[in-house]
Amino acid sequence: MNAIANEIDSIALEVLRTRLAAIAEEGALTIERTACNPVIAESRDCSCTLLDSDAQLLIGGGAVAHHFGVCDHAVQSTVAMHGETIAPGDVFIANDSA
Repeated sequence: MNAIANEIDSIALEVLRTRLAAIAEEGALTIERTACNPVIAESRDCSCTLLDSDAQLLIGGGAVAHHFGVCDHAVQSTVAMHGETIAPGDVFIANDSA
């Protein structure tokens, strides 16, 4: 975020940060609302993270913050598998319980 901070003012950066946080929280809430598993639906054992293509965490949402640190593997694996064919607008969703 430091490179971004040097390019935009602090107000714009805070607007961007809070928007990304809201997206991650809404993602986590959607996981909870749509879960069939009571561990997720009732105990909120889930999270939603937004990462960049270099597997750097941008922001995380949800009740289980320690999930945030392990998501980089999913991004690295996805880029390794599909890197040559990824196009603008592509979206990848991962669910790795390991």
